[in-house]
Amino acid sequence: MRTNQNDSDDLIRRSVAAFNSGNHGQAIDVCELGLKQHPGDPALCHLLAAVLFAKADLPEARARIEASLATRPDNVPALILACRIARAEGRFEAAFQLLDRAPRLSS
Repeated sequence: MRTNQNDSDDLIRRSVAAFNSGNHGQAIDVCELGLKQHPGDPALCHLLAAVLFAKADLPEARARIEASLATRPDNVPALILACRIARAEGRFEAAFQLLDRAPRLSS
């Protein structure tokens, strides 16, 4: 099991490095490769959502962050990203509800 986690961690590091260097396409490719190897991995879904959000691909970003939250519903950073995506989509009530959950979970 640890090998799978190490592999997933390596893919996340590679995707973050690509994203930080401005190569969003490569970051997406690495996340998608990781999700083929580790379907539903919440960290990879969250990272892919963040990259897609940065590219303003809101429907896909929303789908990915929802997949991440389905596995880890109490993840505060994922809730905050989901809030930002909802706000960008004009879904203000949903954004408020997500934002309202985050502080209660972090305390």
